[in-house]
Amino acid sequence: MKIKIQFFWVIYAVSLAAVYGLNIWLKRPEGNLSAAGLGILILMARREYDRWYQRVSFILALAAVAVMFYPLKQLSPQIAVGLALIFCAVYFFNSSFAFYLKELSGAEKKLIERRNGLKEAKEGKLSQAQLEDDNFEKEIKDIRSLYDAAKELGSSLNHGETMERTSEVLKKILKNNFKIPLEEINFLIIFKKEYEYKIVQSFGYDEEQLKENEKVFVNAVLKMGGKNQTHLYVPDMTKYPSESGQVMAMNKSVIYIPFFAEKKLLGVLFISGSRVDMFDPKQIDSIRILSNQIALSLEKVHLYEEVEKLSETDSLTTLYVHRYFQEKLENEIKRTARYGGKLSLVLGDIDHFKLVNDTYGHLAGDYILKTIAIILKNHTNQVDTVARYGGEEFVIVLPDHDKEHAHAKAVKIRKEIEKYPFKYTDIPIKITMSMGVAEYPGDAIARRSLIDKADKALYRAKEEGRNRVIRA
Repeated sequence: MKIKIQFFWVIYAVSLAAVYGLNIWLKRPEGNLSAAGLGILILMARREYDRWYQRVSFILALAAVAVMFYPLKQLSPQIAVGLALIFCAVYFFNSSFAFYLKELSGAEKKLIERRNGLKEAKEGKLSQAQLEDDNFEKEIKDIRSLYDAAKELGSSLNHGETMERTSEVLKKILKNNFKIPLEEINFLIIFKKEYEYKIVQSFGYDEEQLKENEKVFVNAVLKMGGKNQTHLYVPDMTKYPSESGQVMAMNKSVIYIPFFAEKKLLGVLFISGSRVDMFDPKQIDSIRILSNQIALSLEKVHLYEEVEKLSETDSLTTLYVHRYFQEKLENEIKRTARYGGKLSLVLGDIDHFKLVNDTYGHLAGDYILKTIAIILKNHTNQVDTVARYGGEEFVIVLPDHDKEHAHAKAVKIRKEIEKYPFKYTDIPIKITMSMGVAEYPGDAIARRSLIDKADKALYRAKEEGRNRVIRA
C-alpha cells in the first residue's frame, strides 16, 4: 500500500530525528550512520512513485547527509562520501529498475486485461451455455407436453369426446407452451362427415354466426389450402388475396394444416391470430406434429364409427338392422315412460315384392329396396329411427308422435312410394307399400306387444287390398 505523499516527509523527518537523537543520547556519533541508512530505506521505498518524487527524495537525502557532515559534525568525511556514493548507487539502480518496473507494470496490466477478457468470455460462454441449456429444457418440456397431449388424444373412440379433448389440448399448448393469450386466437377443426365437410369443433368464433355461415367458412378455408397436402402458414393475411370477404378479414395470420389419409382429405385444422407474425417456425413445427396426432385420432374415431355403423346398419340399404331397432325401441319406450308423452311405431311391407324379384330379378329387387330406404330417410327426422325389419319389411320409430300424427306421416310416405317412377334397365316398375301403425302407451306398453300391434295392423292393410295405412 502506498504511503500518502503529504505524510512521507513528515515520517522521514521524525524517523531521522529519532535515530539521530538516540545516537546522541547514547554518545555514539558513529551510529548516525543508522540515520543515513534509514534515509536509504525510505528512498528505496519511494520507488513506487514517479521519477519527479524520487528526485526530490534523492536531493533531500543528500542534503540530510551534508547537514550531518558539515554543520552538525556528526559524520566523518569518509562516511559522508560513502553515504553519498550509496545514495547515488541507490538512485541509479532505482531509476534503472523503474524502467523495467514500468515495463512489468504494463505487462501486468495487459495480463490483467487479458485475464478479465478471458473471464468475461468464460462468463459469456457460460451464459450462452446456460441459455442453450434452458432452451433445450424448454424444448424437452414442449416435446413432453406434445407427447402427453398425443396420449390424451388417443385415449377416446368417441367423436364428440375426441373433439372436446382436441380443443382443450390446443388451448393448453397455445397458452402454456406458446405463451399466446387465448383471446388472440381462433381455431376451427373441419372434418368430412358422410358426404360433406363440416365444422366439428371451434374456438373464438361467434357460434351463431358460425352456424348460419358454416358452408361459407368451410369453403373459404378449403379454398385457401387448395390441393396443398402440406401445412400452410400465412404470417400476414392482408397480403393474401381472398374472395371470402369478411370471413377471412378477421384473421391476421393463419395456419392451415390438412389431414390426409390415403391421399384423401379428411379435414383441416385452421388456426388464426388477431395480429400478424404471431407464430414462429418452432411453434409451426409443434402445431404440425400435434396436428398429425389429431389427424390419427380423428381417423381412428372415424374408422371406429364406420365399423360401428357397419355393425348397426344394413349393407344394402344403409338403414339400421333389426337388432339395433329392437334396442332403440326399448330405450325409447323407457324414455317415454320416464318423461311422459307418446311414441308411435310404423311397420311397412312392400306389396308383391316376391313377384318383383321373380319377374325382374334380384338385382331389380335390390334397387327397389335401396330406393325405398332413401325415400324413408328423406321423409323422417334425425330423431326418428328407420330400420330394415327383414326382407322387404321396414320399420320406423317416431318419438313424441301420437298415432294420428304417425298415421299422417306414414300416409305421406306411402303416397311418395306410390308415385315414385321406379325404373330398372329402362323398365318401369310399379311399387306400393302397406303399413300398420301402433302407439305407446295407448295400444301397448311393452316392446313386443307394440310390435305385435303394428304387425297386426299391417296384416289388416294387406287383407283390405294393400297400398294403405291402417291404425291399430
